[in-house]
Amino acid sequence: MKDIIYMVLFITLLITLQSSSCNKTNEPQTHCDSTNTAYVPADARSRFYFKEGSCWVYKNILNNEIDSVFLKTESDGYGISSPVPTKIYGDQFFGKCYSGGGVYNLFSSLYGQTKITIAVRMPIEYIDSTKEVYIIRENYYYDNTTFGIDRFTYKGGVIDKNNSVQFEDSIILFDRVYKDILHFYYSPGLGANDYIKEAWYANKVGIVKMIRKDGTTWELINSKIIQ
Repeated sequence: MKDIIYMVLFITLLITLQSSSCNKTNEPQTHCDSTNTAYVPADARSRFYFKEGSCWVYKNILNNEIDSVFLKTESDGYGISSPVPTKIYGDQFFGKCYSGGGVYNLFSSLYGQTKITIAVRMPIEYIDSTKEVYIIRENYYYDNTTFGIDRFTYKGGVIDKNNSVQFEDSIILFDRVYKDILHFYYSPGLGANDYIKEAWYANKVGIVKMIRKDGTTWELINSKIIQ
């Protein structure tokens, strides 16, 4: 009887050890803190990071049709650091961390889902705020197909200005003034299936006006913003 018990204990221990061995990883262990972590640019957080519970209501200025957009967080990663995976990028990045940029989904009552991701484009060897590149990426449905586009790029904490982007002091919509506007223009060749022809982003609010590729113009009439 004792032999059977010992045998059962031995088998259990063997299985436990094998399971532990399988779960082990050769990935170096890194403790992320303020000394070795690169953070999402403050302007990117302010302009594009919103939390669950945020919502926007738009009106089609041509026919008064209403579109409601609700935010549902997929992974609330902002502020949570994660080590650079050396298996992907190499050992020279060991000890380097990036704060999570945040991933969330916007659900439009008329146009479906858009996924927004704020993330580093690719790590650099050392933490250097003048060289880090972050992207604001959109994955969306258009013409029954899923597309992805890097909508905006931040270099060294500053948004990359090009033929598609310019800043404006303010815009007035329905007697309300929105300030610190990022005005986006669609540039042919950068995204042939882009659903946006033109859009106005207010800091800490999001899109306040949009001209879609289908020719409709939408303006913000109400919102609830949580950041």
